[in-house]
Amino acid sequence: MLGHAIRQFLPTSPFASGGSSVPPTRPGRGAPETFSRRQAFWVLELAALHVSDRDQALHTLRSWCGPARLSGEQVKCVEDLLQFAWPDLVATLADGMEDCELRERLRMPGVERTVMHLSAAAHDEPSRATKARLLRESRGEVFRVRGQGYRLGSHLPPADSAYEELRVCRLLYCDDHHVAFEDTYNGYRFSEALSHVTVSRDQDQEMPLLVVAPRHRS
Repeated sequence: MLGHAIRQFLPTSPFASGGSSVPPTRPGRGAPETFSRRQAFWVLELAALHVSDRDQALHTLRSWCGPARLSGEQVKCVEDLLQFAWPDLVATLADGMEDCELRERLRMPGVERTVMHLSAAAHDEPSRATKARLLRESRGEVFRVRGQGYRLGSHLPPADSAYEELRVCRLLYCDDHHVAFEDTYNGYRFSEALSHVTVSRDQDQEMPLLVVAPRHRS
């Protein structure tokens, strides 16, 4: 059963890898019966976007091909899965959302944060309104916040592009222009311009990452 295959190959980490990169296909249908754990997670993430239209899902997947760093064989595998088994996939997700661990892994806005990271990698930064909404929904959550070529909270022009600062912070609030944080280690509070913040993910620590990188002034 397709749903069983998805559950069986779910990774313990969203970016875990494993399994064969070229899965077998179901005779006569062209859809994979089994696939790698990494492929399974990407399929579930795609479904978790609440994309109800299969063609839209396929278009979204194709737009991820480069940023997601999936091989051509992996992309074809997941495309086939969506093409031939979309109803089963949607049903599997709906059933899986009853599982607390799966629901936590796929809950919003965590999934959208990953998608926003992929969009940024493709130089298609999400709109300010979308970013503000996602961060507002994340109020109270803990992020790793990295200052790239910039000292967090200083509001000074960036000087040394090689400078990097990393803090673990709780998101206090976000409006249409600013984001406020509190350092969980020393209680230091600071705010940054929303336009300077990029939503990403720390793959090593498996937690959200916000990169603050003001543009150099001319």
